[in-house]
Amino acid sequence: MMWSPVAQEEMTLAARRVSLAPTNRANNQSRSMSWRNGSLHWGRLAGEGDEDRLEHGQHLQTAQSVFPSCICAAVLPVLHLLDDHDVNVDGVSVAEVAYKVIWDCIVDDPILFLRHFLEKLTNRDKQEELMFLLRKLILYFPQMPAQAAHSIFNYLIGYIMFYVRTPCEAGQDAISGALSLLWLCIPSVEGIYFKDLKQTLKKEQCDPFLLVSASVASAKKILVHGPDLSSIPSQLFIHEDTQFLQILQESLEFFNIPEEQHELHFLVDTKTHQIHSSSAYVRDFYFFRRNFYPQLSLVKMNPDDAKLALQRRVFMLKFVEVGKVLLTNAVMESTPSHQNHVSFLHEELSKLPSFPRKALEAEFDMYGGGWGKEIFGMDSLHKYSWAKLMSTIFTSMSSTFTWSNDLNLFIHVLNGTIVLQFEDTAILRFCLATLINTCRHFKHIFATNGFLHIMPTLLRVYSNNQPNPVLQQAIQFVCKQFYILHRKPFILQMFGSVAPILDMTCAVQGAKDCTKVQPSSLFKLLLALEKDCPDELSVLDLVVGEQPLKALDFCYENDPDTFNMMDVINMCVTVIAYSPDSYRSGQMLTILEMVIPRYLDHLKQETTKKDNSTAARAEVASINSLAVAVRALVVCCESFA
Repeated sequence: MMWSPVAQEEMTLAARRVSLAPTNRANNQSRSMSWRNGSLHWGRLAGEGDEDRLEHGQHLQTAQSVFPSCICAAVLPVLHLLDDHDVNVDGVSVAEVAYKVIWDCIVDDPILFLRHFLEKLTNRDKQEELMFLLRKLILYFPQMPAQAAHSIFNYLIGYIMFYVRTPCEAGQDAISGALSLLWLCIPSVEGIYFKDLKQTLKKEQCDPFLLVSASVASAKKILVHGPDLSSIPSQLFIHEDTQFLQILQESLEFFNIPEEQHELHFLVDTKTHQIHSSSAYVRDFYFFRRNFYPQLSLVKMNPDDAKLALQRRVFMLKFVEVGKVLLTNAVMESTPSHQNHVSFLHEELSKLPSFPRKALEAEFDMYGGGWGKEIFGMDSLHKYSWAKLMSTIFTSMSSTFTWSNDLNLFIHVLNGTIVLQFEDTAILRFCLATLINTCRHFKHIFATNGFLHIMPTLLRVYSNNQPNPVLQQAIQFVCKQFYILHRKPFILQMFGSVAPILDMTCAVQGAKDCTKVQPSSLFKLLLALEKDCPDELSVLDLVVGEQPLKALDFCYENDPDTFNMMDVINMCVTVIAYSPDSYRSGQMLTILEMVIPRYLDHLKQETTKKDNSTAARAEVASINSLAVAVRALVVCCESFA
């Protein structure tokens, strides 16, 4: 079949305008096409005298002559105009025109559009401006075409790999900037899977710099150069738990540094000139490479200058870690529900020697000085990003997932975040909501022993921060929701977990142990559960599923949600009567030793406060019920006489 010259030209132009999106493995389509907005309507091709020929099913588009050369030459100024909100006489703003121009470009030919400035990312003179404009592009177009998002993703991965393979002094700053952008474009990239991404990055030997789950063997030996470069360097062996403090101490001794000058010497990477914190682990920075040993230099520095450099270093490392965690979280959220991928991430983190240590590291000695506030703020973001990743992992897993003994590793991330950041109500609210979602999602685990991993931390925080009413009410509300969901199993697990850490000697010694729970605090919590606990932080707004919460076990469907102190005492007596000589029985006896005297004092105070006959009769009825429970307790424990 012969085509007319006009049709031939239209076909050629249209073929040049085809944009292939990345392959999506979630469906059976081999490719997906994206076409330029605003193009001419697809029509049939007809030569002279072919008017009666049947219309073909194949459609073509015509190209616009203004794209791409004219617009690509002005990419950077057009991106700057996204912030220009001046309006002309017709009511059209500059930012609106710039937005539409850029949208047409990233839909039509994003590779050509982005190439004009992304290829210059490694140019240090223009790096800051280009990263700023790229961030602006991603933030203004959060739902960009898949082809454009894929191009940005590839460019940023290549940019990070460039600095990984050619380490330099500013390399860490460049990597951190790219990581802060990489996770933002993930939702628009089609067909990205965590398992495939992990395997690809591992082949390129750059997965430790991009993924928090990367497990790479540590370097076996390290060379340390002394202040005198002409001297022979020291060779030290590295183990999994070796810290830079040990390297520093051995180096000071090896190079015969006088003791009065020890505080003036610091370890610095020989190639990148980055200072290392004494508390950091060597395996987190230097990985095993055959026939290659990392090198450090023992440098004499002013302590104030060294602390400032160390603060900058700590801030940058936290920034990089946040980028890695957010990248992993974005990939998991974008991955379609598939058990293999979340199980793979769970397995990777479980085998990681630095998990959950790195998720909870906090440099308290860096919170003062020039960069103190910045480091504290970045540390808060770091803890929140890890808590968010844990929430994503839990919600992505099947409710019947068979946890072995590693559930506590993941729960510890949330527990540690609450301990470190409980004064930040946003982080506290998110962590408490995640705990409610978790105990609801894995109901079979928390019906048996799941609360044993949660309650000791919550009760310690509650006990040690009695003057904080916001925290007190938040924990009271969450415990009430735990009770509504799991009822008696929750109470028994809470008592079993708190009994060994109750500070029963505080009244005698007069000193409080912060690692234990004060009996008065626990009793205050139990009294609060008898009343309606307000949701002051709106924790339930972050809880997934039907609300208000209901009992998960059908056995408690028709039971009221009210909590009663006498029910608690009777429950403890029942456990003791079932097996008086068991370890569980000893725990319940400890709880009764704490509860009964304080409950009698509470009844007395309530009667005195109300000072009427109704309150007196209520006190007598409660004492009678308590006497029945104590009599049953004495009878079942006669074997100990």
